[in-house]
Amino acid sequence: MISFIKPLFITVCCIVTALSLSGATYEWTSAADFPEVMALKPGDTVLIKAGDYVDVETRFTGGGNRAEPAVVRAEEPGTVRFYGAVQFEIAGNYIVLEGLVFDGRPENFDASPKQFLEDDVGPHFDERSLGGPAGKDGVIIFNENSADNRLTNCFFSNFDHPYGRSSQGYNYITMRGFRNEVDHCSFEHKRSLNSVIFIKPDPGKEPGPEVRREHRLHHNYFGERNYVGKNGWEVIRVSDSGKQAYEIAATVDHNYFYKAIYNPGSLSKEKEIISNKSRKNRYMNNVFDTCDGQITLRHGRDCLVENNWFLGKGSTGASGVRVIGTGHVIRGNVFDDIDGIEFAATFTTMRGGYGVVDNQYEGVEDIVIEENVFLNCAQPWNMAFANGRGEVYDFPPRNLSVRGNKVLSNEITYPMFIFTEDLTSTGSWEGNEYFNTASGEHYGDVPTVGWVKNSSLVIELGEPPVTRAEVGPSYYDSIITAAAAARAPCCGTL
Repeated sequence: MISFIKPLFITVCCIVTALSLSGATYEWTSAADFPEVMALKPGDTVLIKAGDYVDVETRFTGGGNRAEPAVVRAEEPGTVRFYGAVQFEIAGNYIVLEGLVFDGRPENFDASPKQFLEDDVGPHFDERSLGGPAGKDGVIIFNENSADNRLTNCFFSNFDHPYGRSSQGYNYITMRGFRNEVDHCSFEHKRSLNSVIFIKPDPGKEPGPEVRREHRLHHNYFGERNYVGKNGWEVIRVSDSGKQAYEIAATVDHNYFYKAIYNPGSLSKEKEIISNKSRKNRYMNNVFDTCDGQITLRHGRDCLVENNWFLGKGSTGASGVRVIGTGHVIRGNVFDDIDGIEFAATFTTMRGGYGVVDNQYEGVEDIVIEENVFLNCAQPWNMAFANGRGEVYDFPPRNLSVRGNKVLSNEITYPMFIFTEDLTSTGSWEGNEYFNTASGEHYGDVPTVGWVKNSSLVIELGEPPVTRAEVGPSYYDSIITAAAAARAPCCGTL
């Protein structure tokens, strides 16, 4: 009897294990199929059929594990389109959202840049937009209980209509939790205040600043954003001023930014494409193409900015990297045809106050600046730029390690170097070269040591670390060229 039951028990266990590995499959065909809360289990798959889905809000809980994630995806990527008031909250682990379209472009959508008055900060909604965030924190929320989730192969455009009744606008994506990932998505034509992606720890519900979050953003396309006010319009914001001590340890790599902030002819608008306000983040192998903005290390410490390409291509507001804080490494970046000046110069270090812990400018100290190349930039170096915030915040940078940088220019109008004072008394300055092919002169305050004029200097750029074809959703071309009537047959004009 025992010998009979044992094999039967083993067979039953095998059947249960097989079922758990495959999970359950759900098919959703209308907005009514989206529950308020969807509890997912390992291996579950939610297939969303092609069509238009209006006014959808769902909170996904539970989830999967590393071997068996729970997947919520379009049955055919790019054919599931959301309109109206939309919000998805991810409150579990190993949940994947894939292949979804959030497209608010109306018929006859106007993609041309819009200029604003000097003090005009928004909001600038496209009132005809067909969709937008249903509430606070945006369209996609990774909440404080989320970990190891992924948003992939999704499309966002002009999805700003203030359905949440915000007077200023919401983010597209808010990332809390740990080790969440956004990849191969596209974001363009956001026309409201606040970020496209905001990595935002919650001190009331998450562990403290010493715990690494380790989110990753990679192989995304950040396209045109040309309705932009003065401040608060960052494309990516990594924490905020009150949480600058947090060790977020995010990685932003292999993304392509094209006119991600674009204000032709103006230096007074938002300049922060990426606003770093936390510690130990890495910005690597990204391309900034015709953008009127910069990577700004506004708060935080110990960040890496490596092998990013900044291609101005004649944009009058193009910039590069602005440094505030301590312990950063800026290495191996390419700056080509950058026209920005002053605080938006190609490479700028600010004056600040040492020991600052509030939202002011912390002093620049213990910075590595090495093997960067500057080609035909209007103002390649502006070191110790004054922020005008008083004597407490007016100390120059110190202990800089400046090695192996190259500056080659044919600009005559602007200086190659602006050093308001000699910064070479501390740190290490060696092996840097420069030359102006237009005149042979340096035009500016060349540091007293560590820089050599080299009339034979040649800069060959090679290939950028990522191309436009390698980023964004797989179906991008078919979406972007679709007829306006086909994009939104369900909603009419709002």
